[in-house]
Amino acid sequence: MLDVSFDERELAALMEEWSVEARGDVTCEVACRYFYDRERGWSVASFERCELTVQDEMAADPAAVAGRVRCAGRGSEYGCE
Repeated sequence: MLDVSFDERELAALMEEWSVEARGDVTCEVACRYFYDRERGWSVASFERCELTVQDEMAADPAAVAGRVRCAGRGSEYGCE
C-alpha cells in the first residue's frame, strides 16, 4: 500500500515527467506509478485499488499540499525500457 501526500513541487515534477498538461488530467494510475517508483524504486505491475485527490487550484506556496494518492497492487522490481 502506498499512501503519499504531495506538494506543488512534486505535482509539477510528476506532470512534467508524464507530460500531463493540466492538474485535473493527472490520473490515479499515473500518480501511483510516479510515487511508487520514487518511494520504492519499483514499477507498478497491477492495481487493486487507487484513490487520488488533487487540489483544484494551484497554491502560491510550492511547499503547500497539492494532493494525496493511495494505491495498492503488485510491484515489480524489474522493468523493461
